[in-house]
Amino acid sequence: MFEREKGTTAQDQNLQFAALAQKVKGSTSREDFDDAATAVAAKLDLSARQDTHDRKRAIAEHRKMTKSLEKCKYCLESSEMKKHLIVAMGSKTFLCLPPYKSLTEGHCLVVPQCHVASGTLLDEDVWQEMQMFRKGLSRMFEDMGKSSIFIETAMGLGRCPHAILECIPVPKDVGDLAPLYFRTPFSNVYPSQRT
Repeated sequence: MFEREKGTTAQDQNLQFAALAQKVKGSTSREDFDDAATAVAAKLDLSARQDTHDRKRAIAEHRKMTKSLEKCKYCLESSEMKKHLIVAMGSKTFLCLPPYKSLTEGHCLVVPQCHVASGTLLDEDVWQEMQMFRKGLSRMFEDMGKSSIFIETAMGLGRCPHAILECIPVPKDVGDLAPLYFRTPFSNVYPSQRT
C-alpha cells in the first residue's frame, strides 16, 4: 500500500475520492460509504498485485533473454561464438561454418546478426540479405554440379534460440528428389497447404 501511495499524486487521490463519492451518491449511511471505500481499496490492491506480478515476470524474462544471449553460439558479441568459423560478413547477416560436425562437405549457415528466434520475426531488410546469400550459395553449388537444400528449424522457442538458415549441398540427383521428400510429409499433415 505504501508503494501505491508513493507512486500516486494528490490529483490521483482526489480522482479516487470523487469516484468513491459517486458510487455512494444518494446514500447517507456511514456504513455504505465504508463498504464502498473497502471495495475500491480492494480493487486497487488487486491492480497493485497484478502490477507487481507483471514486473516480476518481465524481470524474469529479461534475465532469461540475457542468459540466452550470453551463451548464444551465433551472436557476435557472445563469448561462445567461434569467430574463426565466419566465412563472409554482410551488413546484417553473415555466412559461417557450423560449430558442429557438418552433414556434408560445403555445409554452411546463413545467420542474422540480430538475435531473433525465427526467420518470420526478422526485419525485411535482414531477410532480403539472407536471401541474397541463399541465391549466391545456390549459384555456387550449381556451378559445382550440386543442388542446395536450405533448412530453417524453429524449435525450443521458449529458450530464445538464434535463427539460422542451413545450406546443405547435395548431389544433383538427390537434389532433384528432395522436393518429394519435403512435400509429401507436409501434404499429409496439411492437405490444404501447397509447398
